[in-house]
Amino acid sequence: AAYRFYDYFVRNSWEERAVDYTLYRSLFWGSDMNAFTRFERRDIRTYMAAGTPDEKKNLAVSGQNYPRQHRGMDVINDEMFINTILRVAYLNPGTPVPNTLNYDGKRVRGDAIARNSTETVMATGFAGDAVPNPALVRMYSDQTTGGLALPAYVYLLGDRQTVDSLMGSASASLVANVVYYGVDWRHWKYVGMNSGIDRVLRGTIDFFEKNGGTVVPVELLAFDAKARGNNVDVFWATASEQNADHFVVERAMVDAGKAGDELAASDYALVSTVTAAGNSTERRDYSTIDRDLASGTYLYRLVSVDRDGSTSTTGDVQVVIGGSEAGLSITGVQPNPVRTTSTVTLNVATAGIVTVTLVDAAGQVVATLHNGELAVGTHTLDLTSANIASGAYTIVAVSNGVAATMSVSVVR
Repeated sequence: AAYRFYDYFVRNSWEERAVDYTLYRSLFWGSDMNAFTRFERRDIRTYMAAGTPDEKKNLAVSGQNYPRQHRGMDVINDEMFINTILRVAYLNPGTPVPNTLNYDGKRVRGDAIARNSTETVMATGFAGDAVPNPALVRMYSDQTTGGLALPAYVYLLGDRQTVDSLMGSASASLVANVVYYGVDWRHWKYVGMNSGIDRVLRGTIDFFEKNGGTVVPVELLAFDAKARGNNVDVFWATASEQNADHFVVERAMVDAGKAGDELAASDYALVSTVTAAGNSTERRDYSTIDRDLASGTYLYRLVSVDRDGSTSTTGDVQVVIGGSEAGLSITGVQPNPVRTTSTVTLNVATAGIVTVTLVDAAGQVVATLHNGELAVGTHTLDLTSANIASGAYTIVAVSNGVAATMSVSVVR
């Protein structure tokens, strides 16, 4: 007979500091309405760090409120935990149904998890139980993240009230696989075998197994695209490559009658093909330019092609030509490295509250450069090295659900 062994923890019955999860290969986590505590975040980070290429850690997280609850770069909110572990960022208005805050009876479609299957999100009907109000997010990557991150599910066009459509994430790095659903376990409608939570878990385990025994051919640090007049600069960076052959940059145009989650492979056009380094253990930077575009909204994605023909595709990055786009960017730090005082230049596309922090390699905020309202336009902030140890850091700017980052070094 075959046996499967597992432990079930009711965490509020345990002393928070008493549980070591690192002895487990896979961890399925649920809190629904509760935020991660400081100790839970620490223990999950420890669990993830214990993974190796030969025995990767698997983490599946349910809960609809995490991106809404962890907003802010201070030690209490720890937004970087959501960004770098779950690989998502809060996206305004934070829910696909801002008019009702209730997604009961509405549908999602599998992307990285149980691809193209359709699931229904439902309320339990129990008195006093929270209705499903899943999170609206975007994929997150910066210089501190590794591997590939893809949407787990997308909200269907007819059931959401927003243009954006991503629910949850599925990421694979050299040492860990992580799936975040964006809704609690109990809100998947079950109508029989291979539906609802049954199919969700099967799809999750398939994702873990598919990515559990191999090294990710390309460990992607970042992929982004920025408008510059009628051109779009597309750039990406890899932390490592193994048997990588080339990269393909593709572009699709989104018109008023077609939402991003309805795009088929045939809607994407080739922008360029770029030869990969092949085998590398150091950072590699790549870029290309898509020139002379007409006004409109475009989606860009990157396809990594291995020498054996296998591929992996990033999520879409949206770029607007000839229109306004809510967002922000860090355009420079001068001088870099910082020895005494440097100037950080920030472009703000939509007025609002902007938080700019300096984050160390462990994801801890070591300095806050700004936290307050900024008008549309270009702004400069002072970054001083006083009381900051020499080393590598990341400047993180967050506003209106959009994040921008830039690496910086401090030398004293």
